[in-house]
Parts: sequence; structure tokens; C-alpha cells
Amino acid sequence: MKRFTTSIAAVAALLLLAMPMLSHAIFTNGGFESALPLDNSGPWKFEKGTTAALSGAGPFNGSSLNLTPGNGRTLTSRLGSATVANTLNAIQSPRLGSYSVIVNSNNTSDHGNSNNYNRIKQQDTVTNADRDATDGQLHIRFAWAAALEAAGHSPAQQPYMFMQLKDVTLGTILWQEFVYAGDPSKFFATGSGWFYTNWRNTDVVVPDSSLGHTLEIDVLAAGCSQGGHGGYVLFDAFGSSVVPPSGTIQLPQLHLSTTSLGYNTPVGVAAVSQTVVVSNTGTADLQLGTFTISGANASDFSVTSGGAGQCVAGALVAPGASCNLVVDFTPAATGAKFGWLTVTSNDTSGSVALQGNNGILTVTPASADFGSVAMGGTSATVTFTATNDGSSNLTLGSFNLSGANAASFAATGGTCTTGATLAPAASCTITLNFSPAAGGGYSANLTVSSNATNETVALTGTGLAVANGACGAAHLAAVTSAPASLLCTSGTAGAVSSANTSYDWTCAGIGGGSSVACYAPRQYHVGSSIAAGSGTITPSQDVAYNAQPQFTVTPAAGYSLQSVSGCGGSLSGSVYTTAPVTAACTVSASFLANVAPVAQSVAIAPNAVATPRFGSGVAGTYAYHDADGDPAGQGRIRAPPTASSSPTTRPSSRRATTSSWRAASLAASRATT
Repeated sequence: MKRFTTSIAAVAALLLLAMPMLSHAIFTNGGFESALPLDNSGPWKFEKGTTAALSGAGPFNGSSLNLTPGNGRTLTSRLGSATVANTLNAIQSPRLGSYSVIVNSNNTSDHGNSNNYNRIKQQDTVTNADRDATDGQLHIRFAWAAALEAAGHSPAQQPYMFMQLKDVTLGTILWQEFVYAGDPSKFFATGSGWFYTNWRNTDVVVPDSSLGHTLEIDVLAAGCSQGGHGGYVLFDAFGSSVVPPSGTIQLPQLHLSTTSLGYNTPVGVAAVSQTVVVSNTGTADLQLGTFTISGANASDFSVTSGGAGQCVAGALVAPGASCNLVVDFTPAATGAKFGWLTVTSNDTSGSVALQGNNGILTVTPASADFGSVAMGGTSATVTFTATNDGSSNLTLGSFNLSGANAASFAATGGTCTTGATLAPAASCTITLNFSPAAGGGYSANLTVSSNATNETVALTGTGLAVANGACGAAHLAAVTSAPASLLCTSGTAGAVSSANTSYDWTCAGIGGGSSVACYAPRQYHVGSSIAAGSGTITPSQDVAYNAQPQFTVTPAAGYSLQSVSGCGGSLSGSVYTTAPVTAACTVSASFLANVAPVAQSVAIAPNAVATPRFGSGVAGTYAYHDADGDPAGQGRIRAPPTASSSPTTRPSSRRATTSSWRAASLAASRATT
């Protein structure tokens, strides 16, 4: 956003304000939420006394005060939730938080008459913590309201209020407001014999030349010098932060559509008219005051109001509504022209900087991202170009770095210098780099000022925290499948690859840190199973590549091992050893139930073909031994020994033969042994 300034801080060289953002915000207890001692033991210093008539004929300022400290009444205190007296119930306290401060009134019966004045001051140091990241400028912000009794005296004798922000280090006044009862240049409401204004937000832009200096805020309210009338002021929310809308108090809010207007036209020729939109962004009616043009070349500018759709002095603008002001420029002579359009209201005053036939500053690119940089490292430089796009010479001011991470950006060179003159269409360069101190996102602003406009460029970058890669708990832990978690305790894990003997990955370092190789020993599961029968085969196990695990095979009682197979192994006794394992496999065993021998007794008789050779008795009882598992009746039959079949009656070399007999009848039942 372009801004117009009427003066440039004179500095001898390129000024880079790259101080880190601090937690400090200017003015301690600026919201009056803590106790407010009036014995000068706290940050706020209190003064009371009496006032005489103001010096001079006005307009009045701090040098017009005619005070006698020491006497007077103490009428300053914190004010909690209350309706402010003499304002037709329009003003409510506090503006923000739980308390505001009321100066020179007890809000009941004593409002500072009898020449009484009260005053509070505080000094503090302005730092980069008071810089607004949105525009890159230092700010002092607060809210105030006031009530001044109508006295019917001359301006110098009226009740009044005085506010001032001063750079104590330089002795310069940064901002001042002086209002006396009935002041026609100020827009106050009236009622019940009092002039009053509801809460107004004030925003003072502090020049960078005051950075690090001691600033003083001075607030004073006084009754009339003739003694019969009072005057007091309320303050709240001192600091550098934007005063937010109130959740309970209905207030108008003046908003102007632009902060500057620029024109280019030949001498004596009217430039194209431009419009300023005046809006009420608050929650109560906005009453407009005056529309005036001031400045060194005020006569070259004009403002038109009162027409269709245009703003009217004294008119009300409802919440959400707006009206227009038309501003024209016709130069009477050559050269750059400057002025200000000021709009007053029952909220606050708004200003628009006016410039004609002046230089116009443009800085490109409008934003820059310096990319990702390891902490402690430095990015490549980025070049910004400042160009005069106007029709008159332009004088460069300061080059400021501001924002939350201003210290991480720095100027490294370029051709632009403070105080340099850029002719129309001329340009120069500014180069910056980025050096993050830690990981995370960074942002800042580069503001280039001039005697015409200011340009702010958004800067961003990312810091990469340096970290060496380190293996996680998965490293060296034997597994049968690729690990998916606990890969790294530090760094970034790479993809897991598979080998015969391991799973492998890398923990890469961050921000230039070292990397490390990690692995998990790969194992293969060799299981066991029973295919048939009853028994055990143990143990199932996970083994390394090419290992030859062994299993013990044990039949259950009444069973015998029939077979064992799997994993290319072999059986030795009761131990089964696999072939070298190269993949998961299973060893399987089968067991067979045992069958006991059977003994049977039968009665037999010779058939017609053969005659028994063992003795003369044919009929008898014989034992039938089924020793080889054949069905009954198909085994060998041996006669029990008799006298005729004893070894002494048959040759010892002759083996008993089995003859074929036909069973005649069963003389005995089968007996199982």
C-alpha cells in the first residue's frame, strides 16, 4: 500500500532496522487493569494543580498551558463499569477490559471546576515490538473520550483537554491534540450544557528515527480559568496494538477508502477527479464534521461535497453506509504539490495525503519467498527494484526491515541509497538475503520510503533445522517382514528395501545433517504341522537365511512315525534336519496307530489230498498264529509238539512244512495276546 509522507528522516547511510521482535509493548499498565498509584511510585506519574487562562489567541498547543502545580484536588482514578456523567448516557466505561482512567473528575459531583487540573504522564522506550507487521511502521495507539462544560468564556478561558506524544530523546512533538469547550475546529456533541465526544481511537505513526528513543505520553484535563466550569477526559488501551471493537459499547467508526491520492497534469489543466469513499464501519451512527484541505499547496486541491451521493457536513452515516468526497487537482505552477484532506466526525479524524505532479515510488517484486535454508546457512540474494513512475524527481528515504523475523533478513548491497534522487522512469536496486537461526517459517517486511510514497514488500522464508539421521528401534531387530515404523529417531526415513539377509533403509539428515544406513536382520519362519495320527514335531522357529533348523519328531503312545517331510530335510532317528532355508516353509509329520499280534485256536481235519506228517493222530487242537497280519485262516499252522513230532523222531535238518488243509470246524475261539 502506498503512503505519502511530507518529511524524510535525514540519515547518512542505508539504515536497516533488523532488531528482533520482543515481547515488550510500550507503556506499562496502558489499559489500567492494574492498580494506579498516584504517589508516583508506579509507571504513571500524577500531577495536580490550578490553571490560569491559556496563553495566546490560538490555535492552542502545549506551550499555551499556564499551570501552577501543587494545589488542586485529586480527581483521577480508575473507572470500572459506569456511565460517564454529563454525556446524556452516551459514554460508557471502560472502552476495553475492566477499567479505563478518568482524569479530573470523580464522575459524580466534582468535575474539576475551580480552576482545577489533573495530569498523568508515562515515559517508555519504543522498540520493534511496537512495529505493525501489516505496514512495517511503528505505532502508538489508544482510545479517549472527553466532556467539557460550556462556559460562555473566551477560548483561552474555557475548560480544555490536552494530549501529547513526545520523543523525549530528540525533544520533538510526535502528536498533539488540544480541545477547548466549544472549539469550532473539533467535532463534539452537545447536551445538558456540555460538549462531549464518545470514545475515539487514535493511531500515531512514529517515525523510524525515533526507534529506541524514550517517548512520553502526556494527558491533561482542566476546568475553566474563571472557576465555575469543569472538564475531564477518559483514556484506555495505551500501547502499540490496534484497539479492537468493543463487544458492549456501540460506537461509530470512520473509514476512508484510501490514504493517498496522486495526480499528474500540466500547469493550469485540471486532472481527472478522484473519489474518497467515507464509510461507517462501526455499530452506531457516524456524524460527519468538516472536510478541509490543508498543506503547502492546499490551493491547488479542492474537495466537493453535498451533491447526490456525496457526504454532507453534519449529516449522519448509518452503520454500514457510506458517502463520497470528490477531490480535484489543478496546479497553478510547475513542481511537485502536496496537501492533506482531513475529515472530522464524532469518531475521529481521518486524513488523505494529496500529491500532484510528484514522483511515484514503485518497488518490484511486491513480495519474495527466499525458499528453504538450513539453519545457520544463508540463502541466495534477491534483488528488488525501486522505480520512479511519476513525473517529478523522487527522493529516497530509509530502507527498513520490520516484522516478526526482521533479524533473519539483511541487506547485502544494491544501488539505492538514502537521500538519492530518482528522476522520472529512473530506478535503483536493493539486494537482501535470508539467514534462519532455527527451523520453521519466517516473515518480515521491507519498507522503502520517499518524499512521495512508501512501498512495503512482504518477505518470507523457511528455516530447516539441522539434524543428523539416527536409526530407530527397528534397527537390528530381527523380523520376518519389512518394518513400517520406528525406523528413525532423527532424520527422514527412506524406502525399505529387501535382501536375502536383511531389510535396509536410510535415515537421511535434515538441513545438511549427515545420513546413516540402518537395517533389520531378515528371518524366515519354519513352521510344523501334523498331517495324520498323533504325535509332536517341535519347535516352530524363525531362522536366518541358509540356516538348517532341527525338529524333534515324537509319536504319541500307541503310534509309530509313518513319514516326515518338508523344507527339503532328512530324518535321523527322531531328529529331522531341514535343508538350508531360503524361504518360509513347513515341516509335516504323519503318525500311524500300532496293531497287536493275534492268536487263534482251530480244529482241523485232513483233506483228501494230503496226510499230516507229524504223528498218526489226525483230529486234534492246533494253535493258529497270525504273525504277519494276514486274514484269519491264511497263516501258517503248526501242530503242537507230540511224541511223534519231537526232534528225536524227525530229522533235525528237516523243516516243518505247511500243508494245505481245509478247515472242518472251529474247535476254539480266537484269543488276542
